[in-house]
Amino acid sequence: MDRYKETFDTWNNIASIYQDKFMELDLYNDTYDFICSVIDKPKANVLEIGCGPGNITKYLLTKRPDFNIFGIDIAPNMVELAKLNNPTANFAIMDCRQIKSLNVLGIAEGGEIEAISFDFAPRRAKTNFYELNLKVKNE
Repeated sequence: MDRYKETFDTWNNIASIYQDKFMELDLYNDTYDFICSVIDKPKANVLEIGCGPGNITKYLLTKRPDFNIFGIDIAPNMVELAKLNNPTANFAIMDCRQIKSLNVLGIAEGGEIEAISFDFAPRRAKTNFYELNLKVKNE
């Protein structure tokens, strides 16, 4: 049994509460604006890890409706809310520890992943985004 199952179940159980509390949170909008401004490629492919109810995706799409966003989350209820909140984006239930399977699914195949949003380190998102973006583009 996965030792993280209780954590995953908790996120799944509080999905609606999380959405109600954080869907309109604007604390990190400057970081999201930065991400939108440094991606100059039209129709960029954006991968959001731990998408929750789609709050970050929703904000990004208001600034850059051309983004092709694919979000993953371990909690099925979070993914369902993300789909409802962002009908133009794509989402899947996925454990981020299985991220390498994205190539098998064809999500990242043939294109660059332009950005990855880590919901667990928002205060460092600018640095993490920039370093990761360079790493992905140069590989």
